[in-house]
Amino acid sequence: MLYLLIVSIAWGFSFGLFSGQLKTLDPTLVAFLRLFLAVPFFAPFFRPKGISYKHLLYLGCIGGIQFGAMYVFLNLSYQFLESWQIALFTIFTPLYLSVIDGIWEDRFHPFGLLMALVAIIGAAVIHYDEKITESILTGVLYMQMSNVCFAFGQVAYRHVRRQIPKEHSDFSLQCILFIGASIVTAVATSYQGTWGDLAKVEWDQVLTLLYMGVIASGLCFFFWNKGATMVSIGTLAVFNNLKIPIAMLISLTVFGESTNYYRLFCGSIILSVAMFLSELNERYQTNTKFSDRVDAWVLGLLDNIRIAYLAKVEEIKERAAKERDQDN
Repeated sequence: MLYLLIVSIAWGFSFGLFSGQLKTLDPTLVAFLRLFLAVPFFAPFFRPKGISYKHLLYLGCIGGIQFGAMYVFLNLSYQFLESWQIALFTIFTPLYLSVIDGIWEDRFHPFGLLMALVAIIGAAVIHYDEKITESILTGVLYMQMSNVCFAFGQVAYRHVRRQIPKEHSDFSLQCILFIGASIVTAVATSYQGTWGDLAKVEWDQVLTLLYMGVIASGLCFFFWNKGATMVSIGTLAVFNNLKIPIAMLISLTVFGESTNYYRLFCGSIILSVAMFLSELNERYQTNTKFSDRVDAWVLGLLDNIRIAYLAKVEEIKERAAKERDQDN
C-alpha cells in the first residue's frame, strides 16, 4: 500500500501543475513530452534478454493504452474542465477496474463491485455541485475514456507480469511501457499537427515537464504498477480514488484554491470505509463460506434498492393520478 500512497501524493500535484503551467501547449504534445522524457530515464535498466517477443509486444501495448491513450484523453479534458473537476471525474476508475478484472478472470464478485461503488460515492460526496453544461459533458466523456484506458492497463499489467520471469524486476520493464506510450502520443500529436508548439515551450514549463515526465509519469507509474501487483483488486480500486481528496488538499494548501471542507471531510470518511471493506476482501477471497454470505447480502441489498425505487415510482404515479382526478 505504501507504493500506492506515495504515488497518490505525487499525482496530487499534477492536476494543479498542468492547469497552471501547461494549458497553453497542445494537450497531445504535452502527453508525448512527459512520457518520452521517462524513456531515457529507464533505458539504462532495460534488459530484454530472456523476455519473449510476445511479452515485449504485450508490455508495449499496455504502455500505449495505460499511459499513452490515457494521457491523450486526460490532457484533452483540460480544455473543458477545471483541474479539480478532472480529479473528481476519475471516480469511475474503480468501477472500470472491477468490471475489467471480472471479465479478465471470467468471474463476477458482488463484494468487489460494492467496494468500487462505495469508493465512487465517497469521491462524489467530496465536491460536485456545478450545473451540467455541454463543455462539462465533453470533458467527462474524455475523462471516462481516460479512466477506461488506465483501468485496463492496471489489470493487464497485473496479469502479464505474472508470465514474465521474476529475475526481471518491474523497474527494468518500465522502458518498454513508455516506448509504447511515446509511440501512441507521437501519432496523436502528428494527427493534431501541433509539433510547432515545441517552439513555444518556456523554461518554467520545461521544469514542470521534467517533474511530470521523470517523477509523476516515470517513477510514479513504476511505483503504481509495482503496488498494483502487491494488493487485491479492491484495495487498488480504493487507491484510484484516494488521490482525489489528496489532490484537493494540495490545491488548497499549495495552489490557493478553495473547496467545501464539509464535503471533503465526509467524502474522506466514506473512502476510509471503502478501504476497510478492501481489507475484508482478503478474507472474502480465501473463505468461500464468508464470500457466499457476502454475495447474498450485496445482491439482496441491490434488490431491496430496486424494489424501493420501483415502489417510489408507483407512489409518484398514484399521487399524480389523484391530482389529475382532483383537477377534473
